[in-house]
Amino acid sequence: MEITKNKLIISAVLSLGWLLTPAGFGAQSLLLNHDFEDTVPDLTPAGHIVTTSSNIAPWYTTSTTGAYDSIEVISSGYSPGSTPINASVGTGIWDGGNQFVALNSDPTVSLNQTVEMTLDGPVSLRFLQRGGTSSAVQDFVEVQIFYYNFGVPVSYNYQFGATSDAWQLQELTLFDPGWESGTGDLHTFEIVFTTPTGSSGNLNYIDNVEFVAVPEPSGALLSLTGGLLATLRR
Repeated sequence: MEITKNKLIISAVLSLGWLLTPAGFGAQSLLLNHDFEDTVPDLTPAGHIVTTSSNIAPWYTTSTTGAYDSIEVISSGYSPGSTPINASVGTGIWDGGNQFVALNSDPTVSLNQTVEMTLDGPVSLRFLQRGGTSSAVQDFVEVQIFYYNFGVPVSYNYQFGATSDAWQLQELTLFDPGWESGTGDLHTFEIVFTTPTGSSGNLNYIDNVEFVAVPEPSGALLSLTGGLLATLRR
């Protein structure tokens, strides 16, 4: 009887193995420096620094006014007021490490990165957001995802809100039949964070940006069901 239980446990684990593959929900983000933990020169403990794109590469920041090409990087414990701002504490995506970035209220300044991925199904974006203005009023960040479908630019725009009380996990899953023109098509995506136009006063902290391709639900369910049925037969 004990041997049967062991076989059942092992088989169930193998059936769920797709969740830990690069195409699964446990996959690491395809974005580089996705947690903003790379060393930034002159950034002190419990401090902050306004730095250029070169120090947070391959993230890139833009200003349509030409005023600057910069982003604010903050280390946990920084106190712009009476209360320190700390990175998220937890496991997985909730592990905020020690550094994160601030996105100010200028809608002409964006934080963006471009990534290529081979698609057979939906894509998932997750990130941590924390408002910087008030514990009662949300600050908003706009996320734009650009890609080209047979040479035609396509964009998706979403807005997410969070108060200054705590880090908030934001998630979205995108699916476009245009991605399904063939098995394993390579697509280039640009992920852009900015402040919504007309939302002056917003201050947002961003961390742990995950962008992954995920398996289609039907395939995942078939994989799981097939594994369990095989176990029952044995």
